[in-house]
Amino acid sequence: MKKYCVYIMTNLPNTLYVGVTNNLERHIYEHKHELLPGFTKRHKIHRLICFEEFCDCIFCHST
Repeated sequence: MKKYCVYIMTNLPNTLYVGVTNNLERHIYEHKHELLPGFTKRHKIHRLICFEEFCDCIFCHST
């Protein structure tokens, strides 16, 4: 069964970013190395604050 993670990341000025992924390690690596275009790259969102795993992606969006 696939697991999904809701995660929260930040940068030094404390801008928050909330994401959902089925591969947390890969996604954090992509954020830290600025491989993904958009908000996280533009605001240098590199620091993982917390995450929570779910067995069903529906729960990720309802919490």
